[in-house]
Amino acid sequence: MGLLVFVWLIAMCYAFWWFLIRDIRLFYPPGHEQYVHFENARMGDHLQQFIQAKHPGLLTSPSQGVLVHFWDPDCLCSRFNIQHVQQLIEEFGPQGIRFMVVLNDRVDNPEQWLQQAPTLFPGATVVSASTLALPVQLTASPSTAILNAQGHLTYFGPYTLGALCLPSGDGLVETVFKHLLAGRQPQSGSISGSGCFCRWPESD
Repeated sequence: MGLLVFVWLIAMCYAFWWFLIRDIRLFYPPGHEQYVHFENARMGDHLQQFIQAKHPGLLTSPSQGVLVHFWDPDCLCSRFNIQHVQQLIEEFGPQGIRFMVVLNDRVDNPEQWLQQAPTLFPGATVVSASTLALPVQLTASPSTAILNAQGHLTYFGPYTLGALCLPSGDGLVETVFKHLLAGRQPQSGSISGSGCFCRWPESD
């Protein structure tokens, strides 16, 4: 009996590490912070140009801004984040916030995920990462870039911080939205910290 209890404890510890601890990391790798402002500016310009050229309706009135969700279905952290994005769509979509989902198309069967995305993220515009072709390497996912109504980047970073990255009514993204909807420019362009994050695949 003692051996069985010991084996059970070992199995539970391993399961806890596998599902909750192994993906806990800093959003920005150590030493990367010095490049954040430059890379975020390049990413913001590219997102603005891409949306204006390919999906101009996202920034057409009465749009109050666009949330760009970087989605990697292979990342275990996404299992918590999907619910958060769904809640954001439900709460802020009717208020004028538009949503674009960028799928990591290096997953197995990307066509299947592209088909499922409209159900998982109702009303969102869905594009593949290869189609978007960002000129900078993303640091991690789940992550989001938020553009204001003029298409300027106001935030790039994690949705929330902490081990589970669970939804919060006064979380990082919700705070940015409330500023945008009130006609104010958010002050924080980016933020880092520890949470459940996966590395975004390297660009070719």
